[in-house]
Amino acid sequence: MKGRDSVKKRNLFRRIVVTIGLLAMIGASACAQETKSTPSASSSPAPASQSSAAAPTKPTTKTVGTELKLGFVNPTSGAQADYGLRMRIAADMAVKEINATGGVNGVPLKVLEADTGSQPQEEARLLQRFAGDDKVLAIFGVLSGDPAMHLPMVSKLRVPLIMTGPVPPAVLKESVPWGFTFATFTTELIRAGIKQAVKMHNPKKLASIYPGDLPNGKVIGENTLQLAKEAGIEALDPIMISFKDTDYTAAVTRLKGQVASQGADMVAIGHSGQGAGVIVAEMRKQGIQIPVLGAYSAAAAGLITSGGQAVEGVIVEANWVNDNPDSLQGKFVKEFEARAQAESVKGPTADYSTAYIYDMVRVLAKTMQDGGISNAPENLAKDRELITKGLLSIKDFPAVGGKISIGENGQTIREVFTAIVKDGKFQMLSRCFPGSC
Repeated sequence: MKGRDSVKKRNLFRRIVVTIGLLAMIGASACAQETKSTPSASSSPAPASQSSAAAPTKPTTKTVGTELKLGFVNPTSGAQADYGLRMRIAADMAVKEINATGGVNGVPLKVLEADTGSQPQEEARLLQRFAGDDKVLAIFGVLSGDPAMHLPMVSKLRVPLIMTGPVPPAVLKESVPWGFTFATFTTELIRAGIKQAVKMHNPKKLASIYPGDLPNGKVIGENTLQLAKEAGIEALDPIMISFKDTDYTAAVTRLKGQVASQGADMVAIGHSGQGAGVIVAEMRKQGIQIPVLGAYSAAAAGLITSGGQAVEGVIVEANWVNDNPDSLQGKFVKEFEARAQAESVKGPTADYSTAYIYDMVRVLAKTMQDGGISNAPENLAKDRELITKGLLSIKDFPAVGGKISIGENGQTIREVFTAIVKDGKFQMLSRCFPGSC
């Protein structure tokens, strides 16, 4: 019995020791946890200024809403309808590419297109509608009316506008920072064209045909005659036409008279590609074989589609040539022409004007992305200002055909080409940057 009692006592003692040990471990663990969850004064968080210095963050503005609206002024009916339908494809290509990669800061672009009916007087109303009723962030497109009317208007409305056509420097300067043009300053283009014409044909007397009631056409025509005189070429009285004309028989008959009686040995045509092509075809029909210098506006696919074989050998001053080795141009041309043919658009060849529209959308998307616009209705004015600042800072942007920059006056800076129509395409003759042509 005593042996068994002794064993029981030893076992009881062991249990007591184990129990005390377990209680001690639990107590130590609790103390450790309490010490970890209650920081000491030395381990308190650093002040906010110190934390931000250690891990700086870039302030960003969240872009809100379901769409970013841009206004697109475009002639899809009337005399320029075929031209406008091609511009629509170019704009849509850019929008789809941008939206396929997430839009701008996650918000898709939406282009609101408005038809001018090929009527310059309709353009002013559309600019006001886009800025006021539609509340778009920016406007782009084809405006054939007087820039001296449109640009002061957008300056007053305080909405960015990018135009495809040339703008007189004085008018452009007055519209900063709201007015922009993708066209190279007309003087640089014309100077390059005349230089090439002299090199190839050495003309002595220059005739000219241009629409006197179309501001851009008039500027091109007058500048051409002035620069021809500076190059030592006699400039004959211009033959005025209307931009509404479709029959140029009378104008070409007058040209025939200048060739016969005054010795005109070259003619400069300051009209759209389509109009210039019809004029050249009528010239050849009437037996006039003198060389032709097509203005910047004529260097479009419409020249070839409307003039056909008659325009072979026509020299143009341009921002576009078909044989430019630029890789982006090759990609753009392939995709644009496939779509234009699929949609049975007349004149499915890509040209400078389609490239301009495509790049306008891309440049606007970049300025919105980089500028961090909010797209909140109450911030519309601020967002528009951010876009103008972004446009004025564009430098070496990879555009179709080569890099472009935008000068402090809103003028796009790009290479100037001269080209010749050969085998139904524009082929490069020369290239230079403004100031060195």
